[in-house]
Amino acid sequence: MASMKVRVIKSYKSAYPDPISFEVGEAVSLGEMDDEYPGWIRVTTANGNTGWAPLKYLVSSGPNDAIARSQYSAQELSAEAGESLELIKQLDGWAWCLNDEGRHGWLPSALLQQI
Repeated sequence: MASMKVRVIKSYKSAYPDPISFEVGEAVSLGEMDDEYPGWIRVTTANGNTGWAPLKYLVSSGPNDAIARSQYSAQELSAEAGESLELIKQLDGWAWCLNDEGRHGWLPSALLQQI
């Protein structure tokens, strides 16, 4: 998917100051599925950090364990209403965006409107 310009229609502030991340092949422990955003699951990384990750980026390796099939960062992007962003990709209700200061992060797709 080619990137596109979007406008933030409602301000968003990240609630996670220490986002999880993992590399391909890294093992994670699985928690509960996200009720609000199907396709996302709570995971705990090897360093004990917990956060949400897309189920599509994981492959099960046991009842409560998985191996990362893609690199991932749960970094969220705080944004103000009216701000223009570059939408890089969308995944199960969330959008990975780039702002004018060069910062990347996730925002709920519902808060964005194509320009």
